[in-house]
Amino acid sequence: MRQYDDLNPGLKSLNQRFVLPEQEQSKILSEINLNMNKPQKKRTPFQWKYYVASAMAVLLLVIIALPLLNGNLDLTSDNRTEITQGISEENSISTVAEDSEEVRYTFNVKNNLPYDIYSMTLEVYQNGKLIASPTSLYADGSPIKKGDVFDFQFLEHDGLETGQAELELFVAVEPPNNGAEEIYIAPKISIQVTNQKEYEFELNGNSLSKYINIKKMGTSLPSDIPNFVLDSDFMGIDWNHKAERLNHNIIGNQNKSGIIGAEMPSLDGQKWMWYLWGVNNPTNTKLTVVGYHKDTETVHQILTTGWTIELGGENNGADAHIPSSVKVPEQGEWAFLLYTNEELFDIIILEINE
Repeated sequence: MRQYDDLNPGLKSLNQRFVLPEQEQSKILSEINLNMNKPQKKRTPFQWKYYVASAMAVLLLVIIALPLLNGNLDLTSDNRTEITQGISEENSISTVAEDSEEVRYTFNVKNNLPYDIYSMTLEVYQNGKLIASPTSLYADGSPIKKGDVFDFQFLEHDGLETGQAELELFVAVEPPNNGAEEIYIAPKISIQVTNQKEYEFELNGNSLSKYINIKKMGTSLPSDIPNFVLDSDFMGIDWNHKAERLNHNIIGNQNKSGIIGAEMPSLDGQKWMWYLWGVNNPTNTKLTVVGYHKDTETVHQILTTGWTIELGGENNGADAHIPSSVKVPEQGEWAFLLYTNEELFDIIILEINE
């Protein structure tokens, strides 16, 4: 055993190297205990199913909400929703403007009937073709009462252009849930579509007849005016198309119609000579003159001898002419509507000052 006696001192010295001071041992034990007492963080499994379901719900809400935000529903002042749906020959269209496309024309139709109606369908024809047939009604099925106004809006792609157009209105007088609807039809009217953006109409009639009529609002025709003069004729007035000075002191519209004597207008009564171009048989043609005052929206007889006179032959390069005595009742901007053989021929815009 003596052979190991030499190793004992080395082992004893090694043991002494691992002996820590009591203070350091206490410190290490304290840190170990502190770490053991700390709460351990647990990894939470990723809830991918929850997030996928949430994303799908949000996407579904966006899809449902987009049509409402794009303007298919319009809340009226009495909290009823007005639905206007348009149908063209090619596809279905909405007459309510989208954000990306500007409204080109608006036809406002006021219900002035003495009874309730439940829907309006406005058919618009141009060049013999059905342009659109929008329908307006309240979404909750409530009636369209007297005084209610529905607007039919036409966008650029609807195809309604400047020029002659015909309107026909169909009115449902029973709720749609009553089965077969009873429809009243307003006769077709002709209008002149111009650069004017808005056109106003009223729907009138009586409770004892199925006859209803659609007419331009604000125009009152004299009782003795010829029956071929229509309310819609005054809607086609383009107030920007002023009369211009032509040859021979004629003022009017180039190659269409003109007047001598209107270059210095007066309210005291004057002699005017009328000139027309494009009249094929002037000596067998009658000229009717109707005056329309812009500010008061009133219609007046201008010729002192009546509404209508007979034309004469060629003069000053025009195909037809006729002298007349005229009396303009008040100053302001006037439109003189000229009819030949009971058809609207031309409109001359003049400023009449004393």
